[in-house]
This record gives sequence, structure tokens and C-alpha cells, in this order.
Amino acid sequence: MNTFKKHESSAPVGGSQQFLVEPRNLNLQLLLLLINFWVLSAFSALAQDHFDFTTSEDGGSIITGYEGPGGHVVVPNELGGNPVKEIARRAFNRVENLTSISIPDSIITIGDFAFNDCENLTSISIPDSVITIGDFAFYGCKSLTSTSIPESVTSIGDRAFGGCHNLAGFNVDSANPSYSSFDGVLFDREQTTIIRYPAGKVASHYSIGGNVSSIGDDAFTNSPNLTSITMGDSVISIGEAAFRYCPNLTNITIGKNVTSISQFAFADCESLTNLTIGEGVVAIGRSAFSRCTNLRTVTTPDSLKTIDESAFAHCFWLTSIIFPDGLNSIGNEAFFGCINLQRIYFAGDAPMISNELVTHSEPTIYYLPGTSGWTEPFAGLTTILWNPRILATEEVLGFQEGGFLDGKFRFTISGAPDVPVIVEACDNLANPDWEPIASVTMYSNGTAVFSDLDAVDPTGRFYRFRPQ
Repeated sequence: MNTFKKHESSAPVGGSQQFLVEPRNLNLQLLLLLINFWVLSAFSALAQDHFDFTTSEDGGSIITGYEGPGGHVVVPNELGGNPVKEIARRAFNRVENLTSISIPDSIITIGDFAFNDCENLTSISIPDSVITIGDFAFYGCKSLTSTSIPESVTSIGDRAFGGCHNLAGFNVDSANPSYSSFDGVLFDREQTTIIRYPAGKVASHYSIGGNVSSIGDDAFTNSPNLTSITMGDSVISIGEAAFRYCPNLTNITIGKNVTSISQFAFADCESLTNLTIGEGVVAIGRSAFSRCTNLRTVTTPDSLKTIDESAFAHCFWLTSIIFPDGLNSIGNEAFFGCINLQRIYFAGDAPMISNELVTHSEPTIYYLPGTSGWTEPFAGLTTILWNPRILATEEVLGFQEGGFLDGKFRFTISGAPDVPVIVEACDNLANPDWEPIASVTMYSNGTAVFSDLDAVDPTGRFYRFRPQ
């Protein structure tokens, strides 16, 4: 602050008074300004020394590396006398001490892996000059909690925000021509493709809207809070690793219009117990359900044609599976490490097997009458004809196999020894509602006795068998 000193004047009474700044105070002020400028210039130069950069053909500077102390980092808008236009591939890769960053509005491109594995990065300000965010640009930024996508961004690369475990939501500028957000989820502009579900979102259930036709690669990967998914019939495609590493996802029904399940789509969903694959799925990709270690039941559709290698590898608790007529091929080691697999049922002809079908267990293969291509052994496994049927009117085990005994309707089933059979019943063949009513296991002589406690009038009741 300047110091003013009042000087008396010889002016007559009632005249004006003069206030003069002493020269020594003016000199002090100028000196302070010079020192201030020098400090700021020195600080700016020192800060710029933390950045490695090169010059592009158009005269802009490209940041290629950072070697500073971290914390909150302000990216300069100029380096080497040129505007900074790009943060290059891996420029801040694995800078562990980086906690937040401000990017100037001169930046146009954030390159591939630019901030990959910056595990302590909590916030980032993306200016409305940025057009491109590269592949894996913020992958593995585990502490990042939110991000805003400005109007200018027209390209977001693959898995750009993958592995951001605490990211609770995306906020996309409503004027953005390529992307949008709803309830914190990142979509394309038309909201027909889910690009990224925020891994830190606290909801346990998510319903995929009727407008969505595509689930992108890695879209739900590493979403620990999700326990269930509702997938509408509008969904046509499921991308690679779309639901991988969702550790608490227990049940999912795949929509009937999905035609293929990409590789690793549900891999490492260790809590998944029941799986229904919708009618329409033709192909199951490589390792699609690998390491779903608690998977116990799988329902496959009649449309299924191909199963790729390791599709169900390390599904430890899978004991049996039924494949439809029309399945053409199964990839190598599709059931690698399925240590409890006991029975594989095929409704059609023998499929083409690439090499080994199963390792670490020796399940039995069951096939239906009238099918072909089955050898003994097949793919190194024992094969048995599966043909359970109700016996005629002979006495078996001391009573009629078709009739009442002690008020219960009973009959005898004949089939392969030691095989469990599910008995289903319905009361109207015109509009059947088949209900499983019992599970019986064939005796070693190939027969089993079934009792229907609910059959008051067996003449109007119908039965069928299916594998367990």
C-alpha cells in the first residue's frame, strides 16, 4: 500500500490542498512488482520443467511425460512458446502421487493410456476444447469419483473409464452431439448403446431400458454393487467382457433377441448361480462364463449352434448341462476345470469337438434315440443312451407299475442305471403348463418307481421326463 503524506501549501485560506507521493515509496512499489513478476516467472519456469514435451507439425506442444511432485497439477497452456494441444499416450501413466489435475482449454486430445492407473487421482477438469479421449485414457483411476463430459467431446475410446471402481456417475453436457448420460450411466447420443455403467454406483439392481439394443465392451465390468440385471428384449448384442468381474451378480436372464454372447462377457462373476440364455442366442464366445465358480444351473436355448473354447471353464459347482438339438461345435476345453461335472445331455447329433471337451472330471454323456455320431467313448468320455420310459403292465418290484397302491398313483420307469430323472406333469395338453413334481434316480437294474400324490384321476393327467 502506498503511503501518502499531507504537505501544507501556502495557498490562501479556502484554497486547495495538495497530496504528493514521495518518490521513495514509488520506487518501493515498483521493486515489489518486479520481485513479484520474477517469483512468478521463476515458479512458472520451474513448474514447466516438470513436463516433458515435443512439438507437433502444426506448431503445438504435446506433453509426453510428467516428473513433478504430484498433488494438484495444473497443466500449462503453453510450453516452449507454443500452445499445449495434446496430452500424449501414457504421459501421466501410473503417476501415483497425482491427486487432481486442471487441463487448459488449449488441449484438444487426451491420448491412449494418458492417465492409466493413476490410482490416487480423485478429480479431473476436462475443458470444452477436448475433442478426443483415447483408449484406456483413465483406466484404473480407482479414486476418481465423478467426471463431466463437455459438449466438445465426440470420441471416447475403448475402456476409457474402465477400472474406475469409485466412479459414481457421468455427467454429459446436454448439447453433446455424440454422447449422453442418464442416471449417471454413459450412453451414446440416442441412448441405444450403454457405453459405461459407473462402477461406484451404489444401486444393487439395474434395468436395461427398452431403447437399448447394444451393451458395449466392458460396459458393466467391475461393478461390485450389482446383484441383478433385467435385460429387455430390445438388446441384440452383448460386448466383450461386458459384465466381467461383477462379483455379486447372482442371477441374470439374457433377452430373447440377443444372438451372440461375446468373449469374457460374464467371466469371473463368482456369485452367479443361475443362468438362463434367451432364445435367439446362436453363439457363446470364448471364456464367456469362465470362472463363474458358483454357477449351478444353465438353461440353453434351442437356437444355440456353437460354443467357443473355455466357455464354461472353472465353473466348479456345475454338475450337469443340457444342450439342444442343432448344436454343431464345442471349442477346446469348454469345461476345463469343472471338477464336479457329472452329466452332459445332448438332444441332437454328436457335435464337432476341437480337442478335449472336459478336464479334471469324467462326466457321462447322454444322448437320445435316433441321433447319430455317438461313439464309445466320445471325446474320451463314456456315452449312454438316455431313453427313460414307462413300462407296460408287468409287475415290477411286487406291484403294478401303472395303478393305485395305498391311494397313490404309481408307475415304474425304465432307463439307464443310476441316472436321475425329473418327472413333470400337466392336466391339459392343448395348453400345457408342465410342472416338475419329482426327481427319481434309476436303480442299478435300470428301473425306478414313481408315486404321484396329487393324481386323483390319472386318466386326465399327463407325464413327461427330462434330465436333471
